Amino acid sequence: MALIIKHGKVATIPDDPGVEIGSTEWNDDHVLTATGLTPGHFLKATGATTFDFAVHGLTASDVGAPSGSGSSTGTNTGDSATPAETTTTIGALINGATAKDSPVDADQLGLMDSAGSNVLKKLSWAYVKSVLKTYFDGLYAVTGKGVTNGDSHDHDGGDGAQIDHTKLSNIGTNAHSAIDTFISSKATASGLASLDGSSLVVQNPANATATATASKIPIAESSGKLAAEWLPYEYGAVLSNNSSDANNDLDISAGALLDSTGVRLMTLAAITKRFDASWAAGTGNGGMRSGLTKSASTWYFVYIIEDVGTAVDVIADTSNSGPTLPSGYDYWQLIGAFKTDGSANILKFWQTSDGWFYWDTYPTDFSGTGPTSFTDLTISSPPVAGCLTLLMSYAYHATLSAVLYWRYNGSADATGLVLCGTNITNYVIWCPMTVAPDASSIIEWKAIRSSVTSSITTQAFRLPRRGLL
Repeated sequence: MALIIKHGKVATIPDDPGVEIGSTEWNDDHVLTATGLTPGHFLKATGATTFDFAVHGLTASDVGAPSGSGSSTGTNTGDSATPAETTTTIGALINGATAKDSPVDADQLGLMDSAGSNVLKKLSWAYVKSVLKTYFDGLYAVTGKGVTNGDSHDHDGGDGAQIDHTKLSNIGTNAHSAIDTFISSKATASGLASLDGSSLVVQNPANATATATASKIPIAESSGKLAAEWLPYEYGAVLSNNSSDANNDLDISAGALLDSTGVRLMTLAAITKRFDASWAAGTGNGGMRSGLTKSASTWYFVYIIEDVGTAVDVIADTSNSGPTLPSGYDYWQLIGAFKTDGSANILKFWQTSDGWFYWDTYPTDFSGTGPTSFTDLTISSPPVAGCLTLLMSYAYHATLSAVLYWRYNGSADATGLVLCGTNITNYVIWCPMTVAPDASSIIEWKAIRSSVTSSITTQAFRLPRRGLL
């Protein structure tokens, strides 16, 4: 049996296993003393925070191992930390922890709160980043001085507004307002988008000089054209009859020539043009200027043309002073000429790299007895003033010397220049001579006396403006 003291009274509790004294029967600080309990029987008190009791006649083996679960409060005086945690042991724990190289915003960091009795607290990684950003933004504002109100290419963090450099601090002798004045005094640049590796840029004619000075170099003459020593190397653009259709087509080799103004070097890829068809861009296409058709016994002039940034091509025209350009084309240069026969076929020729055209069959311009006074003679060269022409002539007289003379058409020279001659009687002599006909391919000529048998043939010619300024 068991006894219970409740409010100073003694109650008898049956000696049954698992007798429970509820909270309605038990108060804090009451003491329960049980005696005479059968081994294996126990008392259970609920609702008490302090429960001291003595069990008589029980041993440890009678009680057995504890079972079940519960909770308690207070200080555990029998199980103090051994050894106590120190900075060394905590450091060892941190050192042995698994590393995380890429923290996320939800991760936590430990912190000793110096403003809160040095207790342990935590910080999220997201908060750490926000604090650091606020701190370093203050530093950026110092090192980025002058960037605030930067231009539209400002670095990250700039406001994108354009710089008003009149408000900037001046360093040096030129104030920012002076820079504005200088820039505004210069003409607006033009044509920059069309410049490429083959473009030429020359100085203003007003600043040109033919002789080098301390402040100028002779890039251009006063006309604005390049000085001779600055001319680029010109080459190629040689004409020849096409082997498949020699009567109508010409092949033009690759080359480069200055345009007619002397400021742009035009570079041509090898090309074939058909002169029995109207002009169309590209090799194998028509080459005759729009509105023209290839006619009999007619001279045609061949030009290299350029549409800047788009194409370099070739066109033929009857004009010897420049072609009627196709739409979009701006630059040109004369590179050759050809003539058709009575059937409108291109007469055969061959051209050398220095610009001389040689007839495949030399045309005879005169054969018979020469005149004794200066007389016009049309020779077989293009109708271009100053076109150098190579003539082959002979003169013969049975009993006296035979001499031929020539002069420029319209010249007042009464004697002229020797074209061909010999003092040996009854002797035929052939003489090559270069002459310069007028714009209608005319020279004047005569024989020294009557009865001089004469022959004049044109062998070759060279146009005066093959890339020349």
